Amino acid sequence: MILRWYLALQLFGLAALPLTLHLFRHLPGRGYSFARPLGLLVGGWLFWILLTFGWLPNTGGAVLVVLALLAAAGLYLVSRSSDLPLPPRRHVLAAEILFLITFAAWCAVRAHMPRIETAGGEKWMEIGFLNAVLRSSRFPPHDPWLSGFAISYYYFGYVMMGMLVRLSAVPSTIGFNLGIASLFALTCTGAYGLVYALLAREGEGKAAWGGLLGPLLVVLTGNLEGLLEVFHARGLFPASFWRWLDIRSINVPPPPFSEGSWVPTRFIWWWQASRVIHDYAPWHTPTNPAEWEVIDEFPAFSFILGDMHPHLLGLPFVLLALALALALWMRPATGSRRRFTFHVALPFAPWRLLFYALCLGGLGFLNTWDFPIYLFVVVAAFGLSSNHRDPQSAVRSLLTFALLLAVGGFALYLPFWIGFRSQAGGLLPNLFNSTRFPQFLVMFGPLLLPVAALVVAAARRQGVKAGRVALWTGAILLGTILFLLLAALASPQGRQYLAAWRSGGPIPGLEHIPDAPRLVGRRLLERLLAPWTPLALAALFATAFLASLRPPSLRSAPLRPETAFALLLTATGALLTLAVEFFYLRDIFGTRMNTVFEFYF
Repeated sequence: MILRWYLALQLFGLAALPLTLHLFRHLPGRGYSFARPLGLLVGGWLFWILLTFGWLPNTGGAVLVVLALLAAAGLYLVSRSSDLPLPPRRHVLAAEILFLITFAAWCAVRAHMPRIETAGGEKWMEIGFLNAVLRSSRFPPHDPWLSGFAISYYYFGYVMMGMLVRLSAVPSTIGFNLGIASLFALTCTGAYGLVYALLAREGEGKAAWGGLLGPLLVVLTGNLEGLLEVFHARGLFPASFWRWLDIRSINVPPPPFSEGSWVPTRFIWWWQASRVIHDYAPWHTPTNPAEWEVIDEFPAFSFILGDMHPHLLGLPFVLLALALALALWMRPATGSRRRFTFHVALPFAPWRLLFYALCLGGLGFLNTWDFPIYLFVVVAAFGLSSNHRDPQSAVRSLLTFALLLAVGGFALYLPFWIGFRSQAGGLLPNLFNSTRFPQFLVMFGPLLLPVAALVVAAARRQGVKAGRVALWTGAILLGTILFLLLAALASPQGRQYLAAWRSGGPIPGLEHIPDAPRLVGRRLLERLLAPWTPLALAALFATAFLASLRPPSLRSAPLRPETAFALLLTATGALLTLAVEFFYLRDIFGTRMNTVFEFYF
């Protein structure tokens, strides 16, 4: 069954290979590492849209029809191109070996813990959605818990897994675990391909070996909480240190060193790595505790947990989106331009824009949070590269490109959006909880040091002055705080809090807490006196932004496109982690718990 599943994945990669080589013709490695994700996404869209309109049955034969259509489209493109570049053989061999090893390794991991109830999680919902996809004759699938209704959730990832189940003819319960292994291997290979492309200028050997940093840092590297668990179990550091760090379950006095162990023994102790950060309600006191949970999962944790949740299903495909952004960034400075609309010409054919919209729109169907984030990255990559090539028409080209991608990405998945009902209720200000800097360092420490070193080195080479960074940092924080206060005053709850704080009267909904106005005021003051996480993130964003945008005439040396792209990703990451310090998306949880989860992941 494992072999049949592996061969099914290979078929999707082979069918999409001609299309991959066309989309990534200017990318080192020709995007070979992304052939399988591209095949699954485009093939999944064909399968979904044809079943939505009832033009194909939900069978393995229908999957073969989709593969034939995908291969035919690629062969048509090949027939119209006489100079299609091929990927280096060594890169193809390395990518295939990496995919096979990581797929086999995670099959072994899942074989040792295949049960649905292992470590809790949300596997019951996920296997229910996968079975609903397999049992429904048309899409959207039937809701497994609400008879007569369709699933109102982003279920595209389960459609892709359902195709593989159909094609490989394995039971859905086994396909569930094989799907987790597939996502692990696809993510490792995609991260490898992306770093390989960034390092290709250094030579084939360095790019091939350096590319392994991609899966190491993206998939296998976790946060520092696991190490702290070991230290706590061994009895290292005084109790005051653990209280100051304030990570749940290890914020209590450790055992004496003589009685400690290097192996943590607390039940599912590794779970705490996904809950490093936690917030307190403004009325929290030692005698009246009120804590708010915050989720901060990361890929290594999610793959060990084994939940086939949308944030994990979307991981190989967000790397595909980053590869598309890098391909735009590294396209030749000269080339033919095709006229689109608004009297604007874009440097690629309409079919290429169609596939860009298809891939980015698919992120909204996979995990809706990802669509605006990676749309921003792709549009920013296009805009910055256009500004370097043709500054006069860059703004019009940027706006046209962004509009076409956003509208196209929405329109191509319109049947899903028509039936989708979200629990989101708009943005709300995060007035009371700023992430404590020690907890932020525990969460991102293994990645923050190399990223900060890259940004500082690039800024020094480009002659970015510390004074400008400080000015931009202050402006970013001041502007964000002013906007936050205006948003708070515009909300009914914010006005009620302000009126109660000024008058000393009770806060509606908190009448049972006599000191609530004083406690709320104290929390706001505490936040103002501990700005270290927002300050560090604003400085990181400002430094990366200024280094990438410094005018060429003022640069001490030309900025390499690979470095500039890394700065763009750094600035985007800093912006996302900074955003949750001030805002969150309203949902059923009522706190920033899920917003931190999605933006950090």
